[in-house]
Amino acid sequence: MIEKILGISRVPFTSLELKFIENHNLFSLIFYRRKDLVSKNLHQKYEEKFKRNWIHTQSLSQAFEEIESSFKKLGITYAPLKGISLITDYKIYTLGERPMCDIDLLVSNVESEKTQNALEKLGYSKNTQVEKDSWEANNFKEIYTKNTSGIELVIEVHYKLFYLENVYDESRIQNFSIEDFFIHLCGHYVFQHTMSQLTWFFDCFYFLKSYKESLNLKKLKEKAILSGQYKSVRTILKYIYDYKLLTFPQEIVQEFKLNETTLLDSLINEDYLLEPYQDYFKYQVIKFLCKDKLSTSFSYLFGWFQSKIKNSYSN
Repeated sequence: MIEKILGISRVPFTSLELKFIENHNLFSLIFYRRKDLVSKNLHQKYEEKFKRNWIHTQSLSQAFEEIESSFKKLGITYAPLKGISLITDYKIYTLGERPMCDIDLLVSNVESEKTQNALEKLGYSKNTQVEKDSWEANNFKEIYTKNTSGIELVIEVHYKLFYLENVYDESRIQNFSIEDFFIHLCGHYVFQHTMSQLTWFFDCFYFLKSYKESLNLKKLKEKAILSGQYKSVRTILKYIYDYKLLTFPQEIVQEFKLNETTLLDSLINEDYLLEPYQDYFKYQVIKFLCKDKLSTSFSYLFGWFQSKIKNSYSN
């Protein structure tokens, strides 16, 4: 199915694959890129999904322009992340093609008060409930919301990107590189969400397809190791390499040992990407193995259980 979406295969989608498209909310991507593989009686449904997504994405893009203008006037250093940057900065997607539920921004924690004031002046309110429900692996961000013409705009302000990482200072954000951006795409999909949403795989793939020649491999590997995301980056590269979705120069193959197969590699195939929760034990094993260090895996698992217990008592 992934090969069909990427245009490698032109065989029409089966009824089961259409179900996966629905489960992973890929309607807009399919409508824009691969509607020729969907029966014509479904085109209207896909087009309606695309239009709704376009309206929401357009609203978020306009909100981002307003926030960007405000931050620049106030001298707030920031870096846009994920969807909003893939659309506006890197031009990977057109408006409406990729679902977006929020705008993710990386900001220095020393500018948190300035950031809050700026967003509140633009009409956003801080969601304090999210902070109460957060735990150690996601307590480094704040959520702001605003309702405009019936559309809820959500801003996620991050002070760091990954669990156990140090918060970012202004200098680090000013130097936020293409390698940092790609590492975050991979880490978000693999480390944080155990490859549970196929949209995020396509983020990594399309970015790599467009910018693989621009990536400094030495920097990419060094930064991935420093941020505890080497396995996240390698997992994406390994899957794309094994299934021949892109051709890699020998440099990448050697640098990330793509000719070798680990236990984690052997567990990840298209069946898993399409139905990650089908085998819950396998899902938990992958969640454990995709962390760079065993200590991180145990710490993450312990913290997750603690948060579940805490929430169950508070409810």
